[in-house]
Amino acid sequence: MLILEFNKKDKEVINYASDIFTVSLEFELETDDTEGSSHEEVDDNNNNNNNNNTTNTDSYLDISRENAMKYIKDEYTGDEQEKLYTLIDEILDQLELIGEENDDDFNLTIFDEYLDITNGFEKNLIKVLHADYLTYFTYDNIDFLTDKVKEHMPKFYNKWSDLLKFEIDATLNRGIEFSPLTYMSGIDESIELINDFYDDFDKQDYWYMSERTGIHINIGLKKQTNWNILKGFLMISDEGDQSFTFKDMGWRKKSLYSQTFLPILKKDIESERERVMKHSQFRDIKKLEDFFGKYILDSLEKHGYKNYGFNLTRIKKHNYVEFRYPGGKIPKDILINKVYYFAYIVYLMTEEKYKRREYLKKVYKFINNL
Repeated sequence: MLILEFNKKDKEVINYASDIFTVSLEFELETDDTEGSSHEEVDDNNNNNNNNNTTNTDSYLDISRENAMKYIKDEYTGDEQEKLYTLIDEILDQLELIGEENDDDFNLTIFDEYLDITNGFEKNLIKVLHADYLTYFTYDNIDFLTDKVKEHMPKFYNKWSDLLKFEIDATLNRGIEFSPLTYMSGIDESIELINDFYDDFDKQDYWYMSERTGIHINIGLKKQTNWNILKGFLMISDEGDQSFTFKDMGWRKKSLYSQTFLPILKKDIESERERVMKHSQFRDIKKLEDFFGKYILDSLEKHGYKNYGFNLTRIKKHNYVEFRYPGGKIPKDILINKVYYFAYIVYLMTEEKYKRREYLKKVYKFINNL
C-alpha cells in the first residue's frame, strides 16, 4: 500500500530535518533550434581559429579523446573496448579543423552520418564526441545555448546563473544541462530553485522537456555519517505497478535511465548463491548489512549505474545518493514531491532507528526469497 511507503508524518520529519541535507538538481532541456549563431559570429570565430588554430585544435582533440575514453571506462560493460577506441580515432581523424569557412558544415555532416548508422553504446559514444565538438571547437557552442537560457528564462537566469554551471548534454540531439556549482543547503533552497525554474519555463516554448530529458536529484548530508546501503535498497519503492517512486510519473518506468536494479542483483546472487547465503545469517544483522552493502555497490559498479534510477556509487567518496528517476514532461508539484521522497530515503539510510521495524521485515523477506 502506497500510504505505508511515504506519508504525511514522514514529510513532516523531513521538513523538520531540512537543514541537514545537501541537494543538487541537474536539469536537462532540449530545443529544436539547429540554426546556431549569426553569420557575423561565424566569421569572427573562423578568424580566431585561423589565428590560434594549433592551440585550439590540439586542446580540442585532447579533451575530446580523453572525455570519450572516460565515458567508455565509466559506462561500457562489454568486451570490445579496442573497437570503440578505434571508432574515436576514426571520427576525430576525419574532422577538418584548420578554420576554413566550410569546416563546420563538413564536420557536422560527419557526426550526422555516424549517428545515422550506429546504435546502442556506439551511438551514445558519438554523441559524447559531438557534444565536445559543439562545446570546445565550433562556433555553435555552449555560450550560444546559455544565452538562449538567458533570453527565454530571464528571471531564473538572472537570479541563479552565477550559482550554476551550464554544459552541452551529450545524450540529446540539441540540448543543455545545468546544475549548481556547489550543493544547496537544505531542502528549502532546492524547492526555491524549482519554483523559480518553472515560473519561467512554463511561460516559454523554446526549451522543452521530452522522453529524452531527465532531472537528476542528488541528496546527501552535511556531515559524514554511516550509510546503510541495504536499508535504502530495500526501503525504496521502485519495482512493480504500485511503486511509490513512479507515482504520478509512470511514463518514466519505460525509460532506459531509470530502471530498478533489483532484478539484476537477484541474477548476480543466483550465480553465486552458496557464497551469498553464508553471509545471510540473521543472528548478526550488522555483518549481514555490511556484506550486502558492499555486494550491492560492487554489483552496481560492475553493471554500470547509468541505466538505473538509484545510484548509490557516490556515497563512498562524495557522501550523497543520485536519484535518476525523474524526467520527461514532469510538472513542478510532482518534482517537489520527489525531492521530499528521496530525502526521506536518504534519512532512512542514515538514521538507524527510523522505520527500523519496517526495514527488518523487508530484510527477512529479502533473505527468505533468495
